[in-house]
This record gives sequence, structure tokens and C-alpha cells, in this order.
Amino acid sequence: MKPQPIFKWLVLVGSSAAISLSIAAAEPDKKDGDKKEKPERVDNKGPDKGDKADRKDNKGPTKAGKAERREERADDRREQVERKQERSENRQGRAEDKRERVEDHKERVEDRREQAEDRRERIEDRQERAEDRERKIYKRGEFRERFVDRDRDHIVTYFAGHKGHSHGLPPGLAGKWDSGRRLPAGWRDRVVTGYVIEDEWRPYFEPVPYSWFPGITVVPDTQLYWYGDRVVRVYEPTREVVDVVVVPTIHIDL
Repeated sequence: MKPQPIFKWLVLVGSSAAISLSIAAAEPDKKDGDKKEKPERVDNKGPDKGDKADRKDNKGPTKAGKAERREERADDRREQVERKQERSENRQGRAEDKRERVEDHKERVEDRREQAEDRRERIEDRQERAEDRERKIYKRGEFRERFVDRDRDHIVTYFAGHKGHSHGLPPGLAGKWDSGRRLPAGWRDRVVTGYVIEDEWRPYFEPVPYSWFPGITVVPDTQLYWYGDRVVRVYEPTREVVDVVVVPTIHIDL
């Protein structure tokens, strides 16, 4: 029965030792927790080399960056120039199209003008043939030519330019009328187409040149005469009055 107390004593001793060890292990942690943390020491010597390099990098763009931006700006300018060239080419193309349309229009106008000229020529040819048919009369087996409308217009227009003068006559003819010349009675009814001038009436017929009426038809063997208020064409070989033009601007006192 004696061994039991010894066993108990060993158990107690072991328990006490374990407790002591646990307390001893806990005390250093407590001491460390009681210690105050010291602030880190600040080095006031200045920035290190790394900080200087960072500041150098932050001063501005590098040479490579500047070169890239210059290239970008150059590319932008080239694009602007190309766009301007495209717009200029487009304008030139539109101008060329407009010129072509204008040329086409001119050609069409010229074609129409030529066609109109051809029509006028054909009309004039027909008018000339009609005037030839109108002018030609046959009397006493001899060929005669009468005034056509164009000839009448030339004569009337010439004397209309003198309607402000005495009797509506050119100065030379007006002077002869003012000199006292008077026409025989009944001359209006006698001096018509087909009348053959008698010797006693011949002095009353005053010759007028064809040159007074530019464009008038000049007929061989005929002469123009002024008589009263009219101009007559006379076939000289027979003294026959071929045709008569009454001039409305001539006014004479009988």
C-alpha cells in the first residue's frame, strides 16, 4: 500500500512543473506586448537616385514621344492635303463635265442654226423664183420685168428718208419742182403700167439712178424716172412704162 503516496507525489510534481512551464512561456509574450513600438527613422538626407529618375521622367515627353506626335501631325497634314486634292479633282471633274455639256449645247445650237440657215436659203430660193414669175410679163411679144416687193420697199424707204424736206423729195428733185414745173392734166390716170410715153410728155419724166436704191433689181434696157408722186420703170427701146411705184411720202401741189 506504500507505493500509492509516491505515485500521487509524482503526479503532483509533474502537474506543478507543467504549470510553471506554461506560465514561463506566457510571460515573454506579455513583455513583448508591453514594449512600445519605436517610430521608423526618417532619412532626411534627400531623395535617392530612383526618385531623381522618376522626376526626370515626369518632366515631359521623351524624344520618342515627341517624334511620334510629330509624325501624327504630319500624317494629319498629309490627310488634309489629300482631301483638298480630292476636292480639287472633284471640282475639276465637275467643271470638265460642265464644259462638255456647254460644248454639246453649242454644237446643238450650231446645228439648229445651220438648219435654220438652210431653211432660209430654201425660202429665199422659192421667193426668188416667185419674184421671177411675178416680174416676168409678156406684152407685144417682148420680155418685160416688173418691180417686186423688195424693189418697192427700197424705193419707198429711200424717199421716206426725205419726208422732212420740201415735198418729201431729195434736194435736186425738190428744186426742179419748185422752179415752176407743172404736170399735164390727167397724168395720174395716164402714167400707169403699159403707158407709152409720148414726145410732148417726155420732158416731165426726170431720170433717177439705180444707185439711189441699193439692192434693187437692175434690168437691162430700162431706166427709172420720177414723175409726180411716183417712180416708174421704163423700157427704153419702146418708151413703155413697165411698172409704177406710188410713194406715199411725196406730196406735191398741183
